[in-house]
Amino acid sequence: MKLSPELASFAGRVVERRLPNGLTVLVYPRRTSATAHFAMAFRAGAVDEPEGRSGMAHLYEHMAFMGTPEFGTRNWPREKKLLDRLDVLDASIKAARLEKRDKGAARLEGEFKRVEEAADKFMVQGALDDLYSSNGARGLNAFTSNDETCYIVSLPSNRLELWTTMESRRVVAPVLRHFFRERNVVIEELRIYDDSPNGRLFDLLPQIAFTAHHYRVPVIGWKSALEEMAPQDLREFFQTYYRPDRAVIAVVGDVDPAQFLRLVRRDFGSWKGGPEPRPMSTVEPEQRGERRATEYMQSNPLVAMGWPVPTWGHPDKVAVEAMTRLLGRGESSRLHTALVKRDKIAVTASAFNEYPGSRYPHLLGLFGAPRAPHTADEVEQALVREAYRLKDEPVTAREMEKTISMMEADILRQLSENWWLPNSLAGTHVVSGDWRNLLYTVEWIRALTPADIQRVANSYLVPQKRTVVQVLPRAA
Repeated sequence: MKLSPELASFAGRVVERRLPNGLTVLVYPRRTSATAHFAMAFRAGAVDEPEGRSGMAHLYEHMAFMGTPEFGTRNWPREKKLLDRLDVLDASIKAARLEKRDKGAARLEGEFKRVEEAADKFMVQGALDDLYSSNGARGLNAFTSNDETCYIVSLPSNRLELWTTMESRRVVAPVLRHFFRERNVVIEELRIYDDSPNGRLFDLLPQIAFTAHHYRVPVIGWKSALEEMAPQDLREFFQTYYRPDRAVIAVVGDVDPAQFLRLVRRDFGSWKGGPEPRPMSTVEPEQRGERRATEYMQSNPLVAMGWPVPTWGHPDKVAVEAMTRLLGRGESSRLHTALVKRDKIAVTASAFNEYPGSRYPHLLGLFGAPRAPHTADEVEQALVREAYRLKDEPVTAREMEKTISMMEADILRQLSENWWLPNSLAGTHVVSGDWRNLLYTVEWIRALTPADIQRVANSYLVPQKRTVVQVLPRAA
């Protein structure tokens, strides 16, 4: 598809290079201020985890801030001996518990605690954050999804070399300091999340909707898998998926592309990947009947539902997103207008898409929270009724124009915001295979018609492919 002049001009200013090791680098010079905004994204998300090892991608993200052999330690040789001993003790404790040798396990746990405290004395807490902060950094952070893991930060533009030096060492020689403490932090996060009604609702939906595909597994992982996880599990995940040919570096701001590329080649050029991991081969079987699940909690009632929809590369993807937007994004959407404003049966009603990811076929969903004394069943019926109207009643030209304008504005806003643009470019490239899809999406949006909405409504909002989950109050 040919880009419009303004989008073609934007694309022409992106400097793209692929290093011999497969690393993709995107540079967008925009000298509005003396800052540079960085994102490094990896095609290494929860969907890539081996069966039975859930939570590794998210836990590794935590560990990626713990430093390297040169950084974050007071004495690496002595610290390493203690960290290696902790690995051995952890395996011995698990074996003793499995064999029900309680006294032996207790003795080993005592030694583990002493070694862990000794190792702590060599770790420099918060070293990475302190270094970046002392050099004017803002927004040092990371996130993990089903599809990717991304690391972001903003720096003064005269600190390019600091970024390439530190980030190259983080991907070439990470050290899993505080692994066992961080593992416990994540287990506690999981407990808090499981106690959240909204968290349980949105975890339960893909668990019921997907029977084979790994999208059914929550990003944070299962408690039993986290409890059994060892440092070696994370090392294997890192070595398999944190590869240069699965990574994208994007920088936006006051940056000279030639200078930045020289630094990247110098610092990342020796980064090597192992054998390419086997691609995801599991395809979710066709759903042939409605699926339902109910969970009881100390909660007000909630309801969510989803239908399988296609992903990048399918001609219906953008039309499905437009249908989602029209149905339930914002206070002027059909669901909010009908259920919240007009009928007053819900306190909130919305729609969502690309859930729980978008690298693979995913879900279009609807969500509602009843307004007392109305019930989850009433809200469910109203959500479906409004969605199914799209099958028989073409949307108006005004609705279509508004939806297109809002979708277009969202993407153009991403292109205009320096701090968010690197993540958009890197993330789009990692998930869809080409950062230009961010721009092509604008053109695909502009070509949509009311007939496209009606067509995808009839194609995908099919009763026998619906999955419905409810969270209801526990009986007194």
